Formats: sequence, structure tokens, C-alpha cells
Amino acid sequence: MDQLVDGTRQLGEVVEDLLRAARFKQLRGPFGPVDLAVLAAELAAAENARATLRQVSVEVRCDGPGEPVVRGVESALRRVLSALLDNALSHTGPGGHVWITLSGGRDAVLLTVRDDGAGLDPRDAERLFTRFEGARFGLGLALVREVVDGHDGTITADGRPGGGATFTVRLPAHRPAAAGGPEPAWHRYHPPLPG
Repeated sequence: MDQLVDGTRQLGEVVEDLLRAARFKQLRGPFGPVDLAVLAAELAAAENARATLRQVSVEVRCDGPGEPVVRGVESALRRVLSALLDNALSHTGPGGHVWITLSGGRDAVLLTVRDDGAGLDPRDAERLFTRFEGARFGLGLALVREVVDGHDGTITADGRPGGGATFTVRLPAHRPAAAGGPEPAWHRYHPPLPG
């Protein structure tokens, strides 16, 4: 019975991830300025109870001269931050720490989510973004990469076993659109539905 319950729960998690993937594929929305510092602060506050229960501290800080404002779909970028924070909290034990650092520049904004938890083998870093590559990660990080790619950004992972993990997202900084300029990547890949 215990094995049946565990199997059913795991199947439910896979179905939930597949539904989430479908929603990402259907996500439409205009690109606009998105302040990642605001999103990070909101998500850290939303996860405060969970972090406190797990005895993990979450710190958000901004570095660099520029504002961490990117051009994108706010709901999609919120999901990116949420998934990375969830991943960090899930793999950080009591007394651990999670740092969300934002650095704005003229051309790009860097978002780093770092923890001092279980860590990862750097040789496996790229595989973490592959769908269903191990039960530990499922679809979550694969979906994060899809959204980041759709925003013309990049994401990398680094760490070491027992020494924590660091996920770094690089996104183009927000700039006023030039007349006649190219469409943002999200609209090229996911055009709005007619009507």
C-alpha cells in the first residue's frame, strides 16, 4: 500500500508538471518593463513562512549601478524566480541560507539564486535543464530554461556536492523600443492568438 501511495503521488507530480508545461506553451502577453527586484522581494515574502519552518534564511539584495529592470512577460518571469527559489529552499537544510542577488547593467541584468544546501555535481549542470532528467528536478528547471530562452536570455548552473548550488540568469535590460525595431523574442516564438 505504501508503494502504491508513493507511486500515485509521483504520478500526480508528473501530471502537474505536464500541465504546467502546457500553460507555458500557451502563455501570451505583451513585453513590458519588469522590475526583478520587486518580484524577488514579493516572492521572498511569500516564501517566508516556509523558509522559517525549514529554518532557512532568504536574503534579497541588489548590486551594480543600474536598475534590475528587464523587458518581458511579468507572469512568466515571476514563475522563473519562483521555481529557482523553490528549488533552493527544497535543497537547503536547517540553518542554511539562500541569496537572491540582482545586478543591473546597461545591456543586461543578472539574477543569481545561490544556496549553501546539498549542492550538485558541476558535470551534471547542463542535464538539470532537460525534462525528466532525474526525479529530483522533473520539469521545473526545463520550463525555467524555456522561459529564459523565450526572453533572449541564458541560464547556467554551478555548484559542488555538499557545497550548495548557484543558478545564474542573464536577461537583456529594458530599453525603450526603437521604432521599426525587431519584435521581442516571445512574440516571434509565441504569436498572440487571432481575434
